[in-house]
Amino acid sequence: MATRDDADADRVGTFGSGGTGGGNAVLLAASDERVRAAVSQLPVADGADWLRRMRTEHEWLDFRRALEEDRRVRVTTGQGRLVDPREEIMIATPERRATRVKADVDGRVPTRIPLAAVEEILHYRPVAAAATLVKPLLVIGVENDTTTPPDHAVALYEATRGPRELVLLRHTSHYASYADYGDAMARRIVEWFERYLCSSPLLVRSDPGLDGQRP
Repeated sequence: MATRDDADADRVGTFGSGGTGGGNAVLLAASDERVRAAVSQLPVADGADWLRRMRTEHEWLDFRRALEEDRRVRVTTGQGRLVDPREEIMIATPERRATRVKADVDGRVPTRIPLAAVEEILHYRPVAAAATLVKPLLVIGVENDTTTPPDHAVALYEATRGPRELVLLRHTSHYASYADYGDAMARRIVEWFERYLCSSPLLVRSDPGLDGQRP
C-alpha cells in the first residue's frame, strides 16, 4: 500500500471485522510500526476460548481427543484428516446458517481443510498483542453476541495501553448489526481514523525539563 500514489504512507490504519478479522487488525497494529491506529469490530481475542465456547463439555473433550489423534496420524503418516471448517471446527450458530450477509463469499470458502488448522486457532491470542499496543484502538462488539462473545471485545479494550474506545451495540445480533448499525459505525470508524491518522511534515520532540530537580 505504501507504494501507491493514492495512499499516504504516514497515515496507515488497520480495520478488521468479524471474528479473526477483528483480531487480525490488532495483531497487525501491534507488530507493524507503520500502523498508527486500529479498529477491531466483532473480534475474537482468544482462539482457544472461542472454540471452547461453541461446544458443550463432552463435545469439547471429544474435539480435543480427535485433535490429539490427528497429531499422531500426521506424525506417523505425514497426512491428517480433512474436515469441514464451518461444521467441524467452527460450529455455525442458527443465525449464521440463516443469514445472507456473507452470501458473496460463502461459495468461495473451502469445504475441506486440514484439521491441523485448529493448532493455529488454539494459539491465536490477539489479547496478548493488545497488551503491548500503545496505538489508538477502537473496539466494537455486540451485546449478547453468540458468534464472537462480547467479552472478547471488552478484553481487547481493557488490555490495550494506548488511546482506546469500546462500543457495544445493543438490541441486535452479530450478523444483523451490519445492517442495524452499519452507517453509524462507519461514521464512527472514519472519525476515529481522522482523529488519529494525522500526517505532518514536522517531527517535534520536547522536554519540559526537570525544573531544578536534577541531582
